[in-house]
Amino acid sequence: MTVNQNPLSHDQLNELQASGELTNEQCSLIEVVQHFVGSNLDHNGDELREFIARDGLDNPKTLLNKHISTCGLFALAVWHELGVDHKLVGEPYVTGMAIAWLHTIANDLRAVRHPRADGPPTVGALMHYYTNDKDSHVEFCLSHVSVFDSVWVAFHAGGGRTNCGVGRDNSDVKWNVGRPLQEWYDLGALLGEGTQ
Repeated sequence: MTVNQNPLSHDQLNELQASGELTNEQCSLIEVVQHFVGSNLDHNGDELREFIARDGLDNPKTLLNKHISTCGLFALAVWHELGVDHKLVGEPYVTGMAIAWLHTIANDLRAVRHPRADGPPTVGALMHYYTNDKDSHVEFCLSHVSVFDSVWVAFHAGGGRTNCGVGRDNSDVKWNVGRPLQEWYDLGALLGEGTQ
């Protein structure tokens, strides 16, 4: 079985974990992210709001609205769910700081990786795309990356879609809507396990 099937069922994830192809943490991340794919404020909105509010750290009724991008907020909530140990994961949200916090957390936990030096992202990595400080986007890598010449194909998912939606795609992870992949955050390092 390969990890490039999507979505993976709970049984398939267990099989991949038992074979050693995925860690427990990678499987947990995939399940959490896949659970919310297709959610937005109109579909599964209450559960999405509660999840992004991180166990009541933020007010789920006022945190989200259709005019904001939620890619960073969703990623922060996933890291909270997985137990990433950093003070910012447990802080009430400050408007506009989600992606900056994600970078700070990854940097402090020595989880920042660069595509040119470290190669493609690993399963569970949070990929950070930007062309300048005001054009950032983050997505989770949900499968092993298949490399074809200069193209890195993988399943990936995250927030930031219309109406605070969470979406999934299977495409070149080196680019996201014209933004290059600048860095990725290693899940194993975030969880204190070293490089995966």
